[in-house]
Amino acid sequence: MTRIAVLLTVLAVLATACGGGETKEPLNLETQKAALTASANVKTNLVDLGLVLKILEDVTVLEKVFDLLPEGEETCARTVFPQDGSEPYEEEMPCPDDEGDDELDIDGGMKEAAEDIAKMLTDYVFNDAQVETDDGKTIVYVLKGDVFCDVGGEGEGRKPDPAGPPEKPAEPGRPADDIAREEGGEGVDCAEMLDKVSVRVKVESYSEGDLDVWILFGAEMVDPIHVQLYKGLLAVEVDLAKTKDVVQMYIDAFGEEGEEDFLPDVFEGIVRLELKKIDAGRFELKYAVKETVKVGVTQGKDLFSVEVAPGSVSVQADKGASTLSWTADVGAVTVKLPYQTWIDMTWGGDEPGEEDGPIPDGAKKPSPVPADDIADGSQPPQVSGELTIFVAGLTGEMVLDTKAETIGFTGLGLGNAASTIKLNTKTLLAIDLNKDNGREFDMTFAMDGNDLLLGTKPLFDLVLTWGMAAVAKEFDDMPAFMLDETFTVRLDSATEPTVKFFAEDENGEDPASFLQVVKGKLTLESSAAADQTVVVEEGQCLAGAEEPPVDEEALPEAKPELHDILGELAAGECE
Repeated sequence: MTRIAVLLTVLAVLATACGGGETKEPLNLETQKAALTASANVKTNLVDLGLVLKILEDVTVLEKVFDLLPEGEETCARTVFPQDGSEPYEEEMPCPDDEGDDELDIDGGMKEAAEDIAKMLTDYVFNDAQVETDDGKTIVYVLKGDVFCDVGGEGEGRKPDPAGPPEKPAEPGRPADDIAREEGGEGVDCAEMLDKVSVRVKVESYSEGDLDVWILFGAEMVDPIHVQLYKGLLAVEVDLAKTKDVVQMYIDAFGEEGEEDFLPDVFEGIVRLELKKIDAGRFELKYAVKETVKVGVTQGKDLFSVEVAPGSVSVQADKGASTLSWTADVGAVTVKLPYQTWIDMTWGGDEPGEEDGPIPDGAKKPSPVPADDIADGSQPPQVSGELTIFVAGLTGEMVLDTKAETIGFTGLGLGNAASTIKLNTKTLLAIDLNKDNGREFDMTFAMDGNDLLLGTKPLFDLVLTWGMAAVAKEFDDMPAFMLDETFTVRLDSATEPTVKFFAEDENGEDPASFLQVVKGKLTLESSAAADQTVVVEEGQCLAGAEEPPVDEEALPEAKPELHDILGELAAGECE
C-alpha cells in the first residue's frame, strides 16, 4: 500500500469518527501574499514576545538562583600539535572577554532575530523564482542553488572556499551554504546538495492570515517537517520516522562506505515545538513529545537505545502580571548502552575540538588513550553487560514573580519512581526524592536583603543509594562513598523548613558559612558513617569543617577515617 493510500485511509477513518465531516479546503493564496504573510507573522510574534520578556530584565532572585548552580573554574587552553610529530600538548591561553556582563536587551535581540528570519524567508524561500507549481490554493516552491545558496548575491550558488570560511560573516538572514564542511576539506556545495536531493516547500492557508508549510525532500516528497506560521502561533512538528527516510536519501547521495552503519535501526516518534500568543501580553512556549520517541542503533551485538515517553514542558510569560510560569509533565526517559562503551568513554582522551583547528600536516594526532596509560601499557579493561539509565520523569509547576522577586514551585518531583543507573540488574545508583510524601514537594525562593531564602513544603528528603562496588575494579579512583552506602539529605521539622544562602560581602569574598537553617532542621547522613552525621539545628549554619590535629606518632590505623563528604562539613554558630 502506498503512502498516499495509507494517508487517504487514515483521513477517511478520522472523518467517520468525527461524524462524517468534510475535509477543510485551503483558501485562495497568491505567492506575494504568502511571502508577506510569512514575514509578517514571524516578525509580529517574535517582536511582541520580546516586549513581554522584558519582565526578565534585572530580576535579582533569578540571578541568585543561577549563582547556586555549580560551575567550574574558568580556564582556557588550546591543543598544540608539534610539527616534529611529538605528542600534542595543552597550552594555556587568555580567556575571551566575558560578554555576559553587558546590559540585557531582550526586546532588541528579538527584533533583530525577527528581521533576520523574515528576510531569509522572503528572499531565499518564498521567492517567485523558485515557484514550481501554483494552482491558486497550493503553492510549491523548489529550492534552487542560484537563489537559496546565493550568499554572494551574484546569482550563483557559491562554492565553499578550500582556504576556509571568509573572515567577514555572511549577511544576516542568508542561509549557510558551506553545508557539511569537513575540517580541512571542501565539504559539499549547497547547490550540489539541492541538485541531488531536491527540497520543496509546500504552502497552504486554511484560515485568513495563517500559513501551513511542509518541507518535502527528494523525488518521493517525504514530508518530515510541518511548520505553522500563524498570526498568533509559530510551530514546528517533526516526524522522526520520516526524518530517518530523509537521512537515508542524503547517505545514498553523498555518504561514504560504512556511514549507513550509523543510521539508527529504530528512529520514530513525533515532537513539537510551538510559540503561542495567548493575548497581547501573554505568550506560551511549549515543547511536547506527542508520540513516544524511540531511537535504537545496533553495532555488532551491541544495542544503543533511547526511549522518551509522551509529555511536555511549557513556559508562559505574562507581561501584565509580571510573571513567568513553567509547567512540566515529562514522561520517563530510558537510555541503554553497552557497558564497554561507557568504559571506553571514561578512559578515552579528548579529540581536538573545533577551536583547536585542523591537525597540521606532519603533526601527530592525539591517541584516544591518555599518553601516561600508553607508556605503562594499560588499556581500557574489556567488560560485558548493558548499562541502563532510567529517569522516572519530571513534574511540577513554577511561577516567577518579577515584582515580588519570588520563585515558587508546586508539585515538583522526579516522576513516580526512583531514577536509577543499572548494570544489567545491579543498581549502581538510585535517586529517590520525597519517597514517603508522594515523591513531590513545594519550594520557594525569595530575597532577604542580598541573601537568598529557600523554603520547602512539607519537607525535602533526597536519598542517594550507591552500589558502585560492583564496578570498582574497572576504576582506580572511585571515591569510597560511592561503593556501598545510602546518603540522605533531609530538611524538615517545621511547617515550611527554610534555609538561607548568604551573599558575597562588599569585597566580593565568599561567606564563611555555606548556609543557615532559618526554620526546621537540616540533616546529612550516611549509612557508611553513622557516627559522622551532620545535624544543623534552627539558627545554626553549615560550614567547612576544621581539620583535626594530626598526631604524627599515632599509628596509621588509629587516625580517624573521615567520610569524603561529611568529614568536610560541620554545624555550628554563624560567623
